[in-house]
Amino acid sequence: MRSMRSTLLGKGAVAAVATACMLLPVAPAAASADRAPQRGPSADGRAAPRLDGTAARQAAVCKDARQIGSTGYIKRSGSTIGSVKLYHSKRCNLYYGYLWVWQSFRNQHPVYDTNVGVSVRGHLQGARTFHNTKAQEFWSDGVRASGCVSARGAIRAPKDTKWSYAYSGRAC
Repeated sequence: MRSMRSTLLGKGAVAAVATACMLLPVAPAAASADRAPQRGPSADGRAAPRLDGTAARQAAVCKDARQIGSTGYIKRSGSTIGSVKLYHSKRCNLYYGYLWVWQSFRNQHPVYDTNVGVSVRGHLQGARTFHNTKAQEFWSDGVRASGCVSARGAIRAPKDTKWSYAYSGRAC
C-alpha cells in the first residue's frame, strides 16, 4: 500500500511540476527579438554591445568601456524603438553614447536616420549622425567631460518630421 501511495504522489508531483513549467513566462532574453544577441552582461542585465564590432571600431571605442548609469528607452507613438546607454572607459578617460535600434522598428522601416552623442551640461558632444542607415547599433565619438553626463540617442523614420529620442541615466 505504501509503494502505491508514493507512486501516486510521485505522479501527482510530476504533473504539478509539468503544469507549472507550462505557465512560467519565457526567459526575457529568449522572448524578445528587440534585444541584441547575448554578448555578455551589461549593467541592466540585458545584452551588452560588442566592443570589437564594426560600429565600435569605427568610433574608436576603448576596449575597457563599460556601461554606467541606467538604460534609456526611445519611444515612438507609444512603442519602444531603441535603447540608449552611457559607457565610460577608465583607461582612455572617455565617455561614449551607445544606441541600439530595436528589431521591431527595423522590421517596419528598412532605412532610418539615427543620432547618438554624450550630453554634457545640456550640450551634445561627440555626436554622430547616420542617414538612411540599416545598421542596428551606433556609437558616438569619445568625449572627455567632468561633472554629470548622460548619453542621448535619437531615431527618425522616413517621413517623420521629428526625431524620437531618449537619454540614459545620468552619471556624476
